Amino acid sequence: MPRTERTTGRDYTPRPPQPHPDTRRGPPQRRPSCTFTGLPRTDVAGPPAFQIARCTTVPGIQSQTRWVRRVDRVIQNAGDMRMFAGDYHTMEGGAIQALPGSLFLVCMQDRNKVEHISLYLYLPDDIWYDTGMPPMVRQAGWHRMMRNYVDGWAVLSRMQRIVRACTEAQLVLQEEIHRSRRRAVDADPSDSVVHTQALAQFRDIAERASGNITELTDDTIRRAFRAWADSVAASTRTDYEAVVAALGNALAEPTPHTGGDLETHLSDLASWVPNNNLAYLDTRELERILQIYDNVREAVRVESRQRDWQYSVLLQLGMPRRRARNAAQDRSLTEQLVGNHFETVVKYLERFYDFRKASVERVEQIITNTPRDGEGERQHLPTVENRLARNIRLGRRKKDA
Repeated sequence: MPRTERTTGRDYTPRPPQPHPDTRRGPPQRRPSCTFTGLPRTDVAGPPAFQIARCTTVPGIQSQTRWVRRVDRVIQNAGDMRMFAGDYHTMEGGAIQALPGSLFLVCMQDRNKVEHISLYLYLPDDIWYDTGMPPMVRQAGWHRMMRNYVDGWAVLSRMQRIVRACTEAQLVLQEEIHRSRRRAVDADPSDSVVHTQALAQFRDIAERASGNITELTDDTIRRAFRAWADSVAASTRTDYEAVVAALGNALAEPTPHTGGDLETHLSDLASWVPNNNLAYLDTRELERILQIYDNVREAVRVESRQRDWQYSVLLQLGMPRRRARNAAQDRSLTEQLVGNHFETVVKYLERFYDFRKASVERVEQIITNTPRDGEGERQHLPTVENRLARNIRLGRRKKDA
């Protein structure tokens, strides 16, 4: 049968060519928004200049650049270009809006129409840092070939990426300086000066990103406090406002637990009271001083009785007097004795005091037969609201009288 008379191919319509999978989502036609929300905790404490996107020129020849894509994170099980979560950036005159510390995939086309993809990191001071990954030819499977390398940068926060890039750049520059010094006869002195200046610039950028305080300014204090408060909030599962409120309360009325060392407060109080005239204090302040005095005296009495009781128990167990006197001040051992954790007490004494004479039955018998004196009740100072309400009521009574 002649080929022209075949019915199988007479009505056949060829399918149009399908675009490459990674080009189906082309770059957006409008200018992307440069407002970034939801920064990681490690990025919030960065300098304010690092939180602002700026216009910068993409590295390479403008006519060869095909597209630029920002990479926020790597999705390992995704397919094609969706593996690199981020947005395309529209170039206007070869420039885009970039945020310091952002990763970018830059696709360039050479004269032979072969596309190469490189990974860059945008650093402050308008520096494009080449991450060192060889340019990847854009062909089937290039996503899987470079995803692990990109993920090594994407898992870091923006500030951490900046510090890593500056550290690597400093190592390369130091090696270049050493190499030029070894061949000092043939080396150009200007190259060493340029390398030294670049080394100082990268060191300065890393210090600004890591938050190292080199001079006392309002910005450095704010960044250091923000980083500390965020770390405390993360460890206590609270938020920044709760940490600031707790710190404000602690500074307003310092206590031995939150406001400093108890010995410091007692020495200040002991040196202030005898050497100052208390005649200018009103009745409310005098009452407060007396309440503090009663609380301290009661706390000292309770602690003294507790140590004497613990010392007596340890002596009955057969511990030498000097070692028992030191063990009587062990608060961990006190909690175990008071809580009647007899087996734990035996293991604790064997491990930390090398005392193997005690047994569980012996410890239980001695603690049961050694009575403890009752603890006094501590007087609590009235709150500010209660004092104000009390003064208002007293003022009303005086006014009515």
